[in-house]
Amino acid sequence: MSTSQPDSSNSSEFPGELPQNPYAPDIVLVSSQTLSESLDADNFMPTVAEARAASERQRARYLAWKRKQLIRSFFLFILTFISTWLVGGPSYAIPVMLILFCHEMGHYLQSVRYRVPASLPYFIPMPLTPLGTMGAVIFQGHGVATRRQMFDIAVSGPLAGLAVTFPVLWIGLKGSTYAPLPQGQYLEFGDPLIITWIMELIHGPLPAGQGMFLIPMAFAGWVGVMLTAINLLPVGQLDGGHIAYTLLGRRAHTLALLTIAAAAGMIVFQQNYSFVLLVILMLLTGIRHPPTADDAESLGWFRHVIGWLTLSFLVVGLTPNPMMIRDTASDSTTQSPPTPPAVESAGEGDLI
Repeated sequence: MSTSQPDSSNSSEFPGELPQNPYAPDIVLVSSQTLSESLDADNFMPTVAEARAASERQRARYLAWKRKQLIRSFFLFILTFISTWLVGGPSYAIPVMLILFCHEMGHYLQSVRYRVPASLPYFIPMPLTPLGTMGAVIFQGHGVATRRQMFDIAVSGPLAGLAVTFPVLWIGLKGSTYAPLPQGQYLEFGDPLIITWIMELIHGPLPAGQGMFLIPMAFAGWVGVMLTAINLLPVGQLDGGHIAYTLLGRRAHTLALLTIAAAAGMIVFQQNYSFVLLVILMLLTGIRHPPTADDAESLGWFRHVIGWLTLSFLVVGLTPNPMMIRDTASDSTTQSPPTPPAVESAGEGDLI
C-alpha cells in the first residue's frame, strides 16, 4: 500500500514512531548562527561535550526505534507468509509475498534516498480468506517530502510491484488452462483486461461454456494485479492519491470525491457489493491529501508522463466484480460480500 502520512496531532503513536534521522544533512545540533545569538548572559551556552552527549542520546533513541520497528515488521511478515501459505501453499505464498515485498521496498528505498522518515513495511495477514493478506503499508512522516519526492516515493511502489507481477503472471498463466464451468455454486474471480489479454495470447480465445482455471502461481499474479490497481485509485493516502495530488494539486480532491461517488453509485444502483470494504477504508483514511513540503516544486514533463501512465493501469488492472458467487443451476450471479468466501485448494486451481 501507499506510504501513509499520519496526522501530526496524534501524540499516542507516531511522534515516537517517526523520529528524524540524526544523520540527515538538514539537522544541525549547534549552528554558527545559534552560537552567535546565544552569546549573552541570559542564554545557556552548551559545551562541545554536552552537544556530543545530546547527539549520542538522539542516536540511541533512533536505533532503539529502528530495532522495535524491525521486530514488528518481521513478525507481521512471518504471520502474513503463514496465512498466504495456508491459502495456496508455497507456490502461492512465495510469489505473492515477493510481489508485496517489492512494492513496499519501492516506497521504502525512495524514502531512504530522500531522507524522508518512514517505517519499515508492515504486512497485513488475513487468515481464513481467499487472499490470505490485505497487502502491506509503510508510514511516512507528515509534510516532510516535497512534491517531487512524494511523486517518486509514491510511483516507485506500483512500478516495482508490477515488475515482479508480470513475470509471475506470465509463468502462472502458461501453466493454467481453460476448462468447462463447474455445476452448482462456485466462486468466480473477475478477469481484468490485462489478464484476459495475456491468457488469450497464450491459450487463444476463451471457448464458450468454459472458464480460466488458475494454478496458485497465476492466482498470485491475479492478486498482484488487483492490489496494485486498487492502490492506484486516486483517493487520499492510496498510491493513486499521492500520485494524483502531485500531478493535479488541490484539484485531486475533486477527483477523489468523484471516485468515491462512482464506487458508491455502483454499490447502490447496481447492487454491486464487491467494494463496500474499500469505500469504507477510503472514507476512514481520509479523502483529502495533505500538502507536501513544497507544492510549488516542478515535476517536469517526464514525471507527468510516468504518473499518468501509471494511473492508467486502472483501466486494464481493475475489474468492477473482483469476486462473484455463480450458480449454474439457476444461471444467476451474486456479488460476493465484503469478506470473500474461501478459495479452492492449491491442487484444484481457481476459476476466473
